[in-house]
Amino acid sequence: MVRSLGLRLARPLRFGAVGLSGLAVNTLALWLLAARGGVPVWLAGALATEAAILWNFLLNDRWTFRGVTDCPPLRRLLRYNGVALGGMAISVALLSLLTSVGAPLLSANLVAVGAATGWNYLANARWTWGARGAGRMDHV
Repeated sequence: MVRSLGLRLARPLRFGAVGLSGLAVNTLALWLLAARGGVPVWLAGALATEAAILWNFLLNDRWTFRGVTDCPPLRRLLRYNGVALGGMAISVALLSLLTSVGAPLLSANLVAVGAATGWNYLANARWTWGARGAGRMDHV
């Protein structure tokens, strides 16, 4: 039973760990581009986000979802990028909605990021990597 639970949680935990590393990549890239490189914040933010998306794709492709699909890597990358942009839209929309009804900014952000993470995991598991049984999360 404990082993079964561990197997069921392994892939989502890996996905979360990759996401945290992507947050670090995003933050570092943003700081290097905007604070050190003089790149306008809007452009630095877009470039940093894309750098994190690419970083996350590589780690998820090689670790989280290794061996679950025969889909060509370029197609997986394009799908992943589309899913990540969808997650960004969910996060921004939910953050805007929650703060507009009086939710504290940081609490609203946690809820928004959580919702986007849920979307990103499910959409990537089913569409980007086409992991059979990804909803059950028992294919590790």
